[in-house]
Amino acid sequence: MFHSIKAKVITIFSLVMIAFTSVLLITIFINERDRVLDLALENSTKISKMHANLLSQEFARYVVMLKMLSNNPKTKLGDKATIARQLQRLMTMGRGNFINAIYVDKNLNLTDVLGNTNKVTHSSFIRAEQWVGKEYNISTPVITRFEKAPRYHGGSTYFRHAK
Repeated sequence: MFHSIKAKVITIFSLVMIAFTSVLLITIFINERDRVLDLALENSTKISKMHANLLSQEFARYVVMLKMLSNNPKTKLGDKATIARQLQRLMTMGRGNFINAIYVDKNLNLTDVLGNTNKVTHSSFIRAEQWVGKEYNISTPVITRFEKAPRYHGGSTYFRHAK
């Protein structure tokens, strides 16, 4: 097949160059792929941090509103109309982020947005570890006597629990 040494050398040189070029391209591909994945991870992390900061600011705003509600003298006296009005304002400020807003006093009496009152009886609410050491809590929707079933348009129930 190869009649001269010159043809053999050219063929071997060509094969070596093809192998070298292939190894070089594969190495470049692997390095660039890893770099692109690192950049994607870095961007994803930045986006997650920005989202967490926005949520933190929003939750801080709601906590401030809850503190204002709980420090209102009429709220401390148990004025249902004032509590309901403040809870409605909280719901309005939440722009659809809450299913319901409920005020719970230190005796576990609750008042909802409509001014309905009741005694807390839901076992997961009374014994929940999520309340340990907290005055305010954002919880998952709880089925209560006011809400026979949680509404599924999103958001969480916002409770105020006084110590």
